[in-house]
Parts: sequence; C-alpha cells; structure tokens
Amino acid sequence: MRRLEMAEEAHYANQSNLKHQKAKSDREAESYRQHTESLEANLARVKDTAGDKFVMKVRASDFAKREDAGRALLTTLKRMQASAQEQHVGIDTMKIGEIGGFDLMAKVDDRPTAYRDENGKQTANRVVEWWLAGDQKLSMGRDHALRFGDDVSPMGTVRALENAVQGLAGRAEVTRKAEQEAAQKARDAESRIGGKFNSHRRDYDRVS
Repeated sequence: MRRLEMAEEAHYANQSNLKHQKAKSDREAESYRQHTESLEANLARVKDTAGDKFVMKVRASDFAKREDAGRALLTTLKRMQASAQEQHVGIDTMKIGEIGGFDLMAKVDDRPTAYRDENGKQTANRVVEWWLAGDQKLSMGRDHALRFGDDVSPMGTVRALENAVQGLAGRAEVTRKAEQEAAQKARDAESRIGGKFNSHRRDYDRVS
C-alpha cells in the first residue's frame, strides 16, 4: 500500500514540477521575445563605421580617426568624473556623443566607490559609466565603466563601441533562437501536464 501511495505522491509532484517548468519557460520566452523585438527595431539605425567610413561625434566635435575620438571621449568622461568628485554629487544620464547611428550616453554614480590607489592608500571616487542607446529603451555596452586611476585605451574604447553596433544583428539572431528554444520547452512541459495517476486493482492487491 505504501508503495502505491509513494507512486501517487511522485506523480503529483512531477505534475507540479511540470507546471513550474512551463511557467518559467513561458516567462523566458516572453523576455527573449521582447528583447529580440527591441534589437530588430534598431537594425535600421546601424551605420557602417568600418575602415575609412568611421565617424564619431563627441560633444559638438566630429572625428574621423578612432584614436582622436577615443581621446576626446575619455577626456570628457574624466572631466565628468572629476566634476562630480569635486562637487560631491553624481551626474545624471546625459548624451555625450554619437557613433554608428546610436547615441552615446554617460552618467556618474551618486555614491563614491572605495578603492586603493597605486600606493596602496585607500580612497574613493565616483564611477563613470557610458553606453549606447537606441529605440525602445535599447542600451548596449553597459559594462563600460571608468574608475579613478583606470588606464583605458582610447582605441580600445572606440572599437568596443563599434563592435556593439556591428554585432546587433548577430545578437538579435541569438535571442530569437533562445526565444524559440524556451517556447519549445514550454510546449513540451504543457504536453505532459494533466495526466491522471493510474493505478490497477491488481497492483493495489499486490502492494497492500
């Protein structure tokens, strides 16, 4: 009898797990769908900056050379950081340039972050972040941040922004595939939900 009860408990536990799996997969599919649509909606904004086609705006100045653009960008970011540190306040999100058809945004944190300088002395400064912004609240490259004393390459900074723009189509394809996979998991789980626990009298007689 106990074996039968355990089998029934396992059945209903499995049904509960399947419902949980379906709900989770549905949420993931919807999240991927929204992100994919956001990425695809911005594809028309992409401008080719390869080779001699490169152009980038920092503040009111246009640059045709990556190194110059990178230096101007880092100078702007460091000035924002220094200003925030001197006034003991953060700086809200603001547009500081354009590249590849997207707006270049930046902000400085409200709260200072503690760190140790090159001499091992503990001090603090506010982190400045920058990223690209597009339509439908799309943001790219939010992992870019400048802390006090960071040695950041002007050329590398610009290349990272270019890669974010040029990789937009690829990311849209990846998230669309992830959406399809999550939706398939939800369908698989749904197909197994609703089954009733089946027991046979002879089984009951045997285990009781």
